Amino acid sequence: MQIVKFNNVELEVLEYEKTWALSDRQVAQGFGVSQEAIRQQRTKGATEYVEGVHFYYKNMYNDGKGGLSDTPVDLSGGAQTPQKMTFWTKKGVVTLGFKLRETPQTIAFRDWASDYIIQPNKPSSATDLFYQSALALKEQEQRIAQIEQERRDDHKELAKVKHNINRLMTNEQYMTIIAYANLKGIPAKSYNSSALGRKAKKLSNELGLPMGAVIDPRYGRVGTYAIEVLELIFKDIKRVG
Repeated sequence: MQIVKFNNVELEVLEYEKTWALSDRQVAQGFGVSQEAIRQQRTKGATEYVEGVHFYYKNMYNDGKGGLSDTPVDLSGGAQTPQKMTFWTKKGVVTLGFKLRETPQTIAFRDWASDYIIQPNKPSSATDLFYQSALALKEQEQRIAQIEQERRDDHKELAKVKHNINRLMTNEQYMTIIAYANLKGIPAKSYNSSALGRKAKKLSNELGLPMGAVIDPRYGRVGTYAIEVLELIFKDIKRVG
């Protein structure tokens, strides 16, 4: 329960499911009308006010201090007789605000009800604070562990990619245009390496074959291609020997 002041009236705001509620009496005080006027709205507007949505009933007990409690209080006077009370939810209070005769106070209280959001209860003890802090710390540790695991997975994936690239670049089944020509004894004057490189790239894409690269001290980054691609593009070039 939270105590909220509205026009010098202390409202005892109760939590109800995911919203809040006020008693019949306090709703009347907020709107500045009689409790009977609120009761008549509920009974005469039976089709507009739905139990469990706009209002609900609850047994309350005298707490011996002039107030009410939702649980029996031991007053050493025998069993207490519960008092059935009506409580209005936020939705019910706002709806009432549109049905009652409009006055500056009914409008103001309706606006207050529309805007008011019940605040989460603060921890009631140091133990609760410690427990909540421990939960938050545990969640943070789990998140850090998750991030670290994701980083490890990323490093593994990167290492795998680098390994595949290195394997591709050093694989004997992949060669540069010039290396293949030298291996096969094809004279350099009989072909244009740039033109053949473009053909090799186009053919590799068509066949769905990967391509690699090596660093040449004279030409920089030079493409490598599958042997079968190189064989196809050199097939019309005369070999020496």
